[in-house]
Amino acid sequence: MMDGSKMFPNKYHPQHPKLNRDFYSGRAKFYTRTRKPPKYYIIDFGLSRGYVTRNPPPLEPPILGGDKTVPEFEFPEDGAPPKPCDPFPADVYYLGNMILQDFIEGYLSLDYTNGRLYRSEFMIGLAEDMVAKDPEKRPTMNEVVECFAKIRKRLNF
Repeated sequence: MMDGSKMFPNKYHPQHPKLNRDFYSGRAKFYTRTRKPPKYYIIDFGLSRGYVTRNPPPLEPPILGGDKTVPEFEFPEDGAPPKPCDPFPADVYYLGNMILQDFIEGYLSLDYTNGRLYRSEFMIGLAEDMVAKDPEKRPTMNEVVECFAKIRKRLNF
């Protein structure tokens, strides 16, 4: 989800984003994402569970959501169900895979602003770490946040 209120100071029509909210008074005034950056919220992971503590980490059977590529959720060759595992590395995988698919490889990967092409390639290293096949090699979510903050500081926006 994106909060674009800084990009569109006078709001826009929800069905016709190029028009003012009242639909009749002309085109909506807007700024580019680089001039007035929106705030993104990652929401709706669908199936969720809450935990009081992380020590020791909970071991849960896999929650099979929309992304079926989480390595630890694969069925063993003997056909038995996947073993219970720590769900937190799976959350890191889900987020990393979403970044790869939507922002780096997919439809959100290109941004034409002021005649220039921008890509989300600056996140490739972090996203690839987040989707490591071995859950023990993935960063924690706190490490992801710290790494992303360092990456943002290096950008020229």
